[in-house]
Amino acid sequence: MSRRADYGIAGDGNCIVSGKIGCLVTVKLQSKPPLVFGSVLVTAYAVVQSGSYRDVHEQMPEGMRREAQEIRAILMATRRVYHHQFVESGLSFSNVSDHPRNPTDQADLIELEAMEYFRAN
Repeated sequence: MSRRADYGIAGDGNCIVSGKIGCLVTVKLQSKPPLVFGSVLVTAYAVVQSGSYRDVHEQMPEGMRREAQEIRAILMATRRVYHHQFVESGLSFSNVSDHPRNPTDQADLIELEAMEYFRAN
């Protein structure tokens, strides 16, 4: 008796996976068409997905740039509105310092106390 017969291995030539002891997986004629169809389907899916990935990857920087420009436009419009309201309100402010380059920007006593508080905390 041959080694193939000892292990119950078919010898009909339909072996698709073989090992040291012989054929491990056999495919009958009836299961070949679905196997071929499935392989073609998986390959086609992989090709379509790789093309879609490439398209998205190429379009992404332009889309992000466009969205950033839209966000900037919204922020600038908001800034213009608030700036206009501030100017019309009659309020004013000046940036002061405890070590100014211009003597007119010297902080007064209350502003110096506020600066010390924020430095400490």
